[in-house]
Amino acid sequence: MRIEVQVVHRNELLKRRVGGRFLLKKKEKEKNKETENKRKNRFTIRKKLILAFTGILLVPSILIGTVIFVTSAGSMIGEVTNNSKETVKLINQLVDEKISDKTLNVEFLGRNITPDDLTEEGKPELVGELDEYLGLNTDVENVFVATPQGTLIQATDGKMTDTPAEVLKSSWFNDPMKTADTTFISPVFVNKEKTPVVYISRQLKDGTGVLSLTLNLQVLQRSVAMKLGLTGYIVILDSKKQYVVNPSGKQGAAAKEAYINEIYKSDGNMDEINYAGDDKTLKILTVENASTGWRIAGIRDQSEINGSASTSLIVSISVLLGSLALAGAVIVFIIRSIIRPIHRLQKETESVSQGDLTTDVVVMHNDEIGDLAGNFSIMVHNLRDMILHVQETTNNVSTSAEALSAGAEQTTRAIEHVTITIQEVAAGSERQLQSVETGSDGVEDMTGQVFNMSDNLKDVTSKMGQTIQAAEDGNTSVIRVVEKIENINQTVEELGGVIKTLSSHTDHIGGIVGVITGIARQTNLLALNASIEAARAGEHGRGFAVVAEEVRKLATDSEQSAHQIGDLIQGIQGEVKRAIDSMDHAVKRVEEGILAVDSTGRSFSRIRKAVKEVARKVDEVNEAAVQLADGAGTVNASITEIRRISEESAGNTQTISAAAEEQLASVEEIASSSADLSRMADQLQELVGKFKIS
Repeated sequence: MRIEVQVVHRNELLKRRVGGRFLLKKKEKEKNKETENKRKNRFTIRKKLILAFTGILLVPSILIGTVIFVTSAGSMIGEVTNNSKETVKLINQLVDEKISDKTLNVEFLGRNITPDDLTEEGKPELVGELDEYLGLNTDVENVFVATPQGTLIQATDGKMTDTPAEVLKSSWFNDPMKTADTTFISPVFVNKEKTPVVYISRQLKDGTGVLSLTLNLQVLQRSVAMKLGLTGYIVILDSKKQYVVNPSGKQGAAAKEAYINEIYKSDGNMDEINYAGDDKTLKILTVENASTGWRIAGIRDQSEINGSASTSLIVSISVLLGSLALAGAVIVFIIRSIIRPIHRLQKETESVSQGDLTTDVVVMHNDEIGDLAGNFSIMVHNLRDMILHVQETTNNVSTSAEALSAGAEQTTRAIEHVTITIQEVAAGSERQLQSVETGSDGVEDMTGQVFNMSDNLKDVTSKMGQTIQAAEDGNTSVIRVVEKIENINQTVEELGGVIKTLSSHTDHIGGIVGVITGIARQTNLLALNASIEAARAGEHGRGFAVVAEEVRKLATDSEQSAHQIGDLIQGIQGEVKRAIDSMDHAVKRVEEGILAVDSTGRSFSRIRKAVKEVARKVDEVNEAAVQLADGAGTVNASITEIRRISEESAGNTQTISAAAEEQLASVEEIASSSADLSRMADQLQELVGKFKIS
């Protein structure tokens, strides 16, 4: 009966084994299918590298390109605007010099004309002075003296287009007659010869008449003919909104453009007007001339100004695209150098995962991936040797198990009649023994888990030590960063001192330029006085008059150069002031950086303390786990002792059949062990058979 039970038990084990293998293969197929689906949808290393490099490349490149374009475009537009302002200022200075010279001439001549000069005896001398002045000033159409009585004395070559009656009715005659010691500049007139002129008039010292000169504005227009960019131009308007200078129209004509009113709404300083017309947008820079009250305006098309920034945009985009192309090629090379060995290693590991241990991993790179491939190759060789050894050992175990099973069956039949008599008692002892073995297995599993937990805690302790070291290294780095930032702060402060010294020197140069300007003006006046005195001297003073005129021109040129130097010095002073402000701003930012880095250092100190505390707690848990493992070993020993006592109780159930019981128990254990050993050998043979080693 006992043998039948064993046969039935073996058949049941065989059925379970076959069914388990079937279920195992089915689950393995399902798992492989699920793994394949995940592999298709996974986020590969190639995709991660491409995404990372693309983000690192594109974001800074786009930001840098945008900043460069915005900065350069704003700088270019600002430079164009500043150049236009400088041109308008220069035209204003030219008008000042031209009109101031004529105003001073009228004032000087008017003071020196006496009533005797208006008599028949004095007229020749007066006409001679007027002729001499007209000969020296080619931009003057005529110079003459008019009296309320209708007397009109003019230079011999003077072009007089007005009759005495028209002169007496004109504003340029009546206004000076009403106000003494004031020089009047008339609005623009187009005379009978179609020449645009203005009259500069002043009452004679004794009030008996008016000295007036006619200034040809065509000469002035040629003097100030300057372009602003490609299409921009300069216009000059008088107080009645008539063109004094108009490169695109007639001088003396009324200005009817819509933007003219905007020019006259300004306060007369250097104003910037953005006028949006129906067909285009204009940028107008206007200033009022202090000597004449004229409005000088530089007019440019806004689209042309904006177009100057397009070149910067094209250059920025070209540089950006070139950089992206070059960086893209480098990134592709780097990604391929990383992905190719990984793919090769992936294929080889896939072969090994399917049981093919004949694969030889080729190490082609001297880097971390090469180290990984080398280690994997060593692992495959060791695994192949182990499988060969396991195959040999399994064959030997299977043979021994069969022999042991046959011997156990023979022994069982020999003691069958003894076994029947003590079967019931043995069955009870067997159940008790199985319970004890089950408890022993549970305790052993618990002991294994406790040891695993202890090993994991040791790893955690090691990682905590590395974390502490990393925190200390971070703290040291922060200290070095603070020292570097303090050095930068010192350098920035020294640079600020140098820039302030430069500002002081430019102020001194500006003072020197002012002195030069004053000397040039005085020289100009002295030259004019010398010219007039030479004119009075007649033929004897003609050579001196030429020299005086050359001296006056040199003085005028010196004054213009001094003005230009002064403007440059003012520009430099402005830039130096902005540089000082920028240096102060940079010093504040460096100080803020020092505070931020110092705060980071304190944070690293707190992290280091917290990590040390965690490490101490982990050590305490590790010690507790070791003690728990020791206690589990003690419990396992106690259960083993209980099992031994149970076996002794079973043996002592009947004194008469003690020897038979012991022999039956030994045979049963041998039979069971041989069956288990045979089953394990079959499973091991099946598992080893999955590997291809030759």
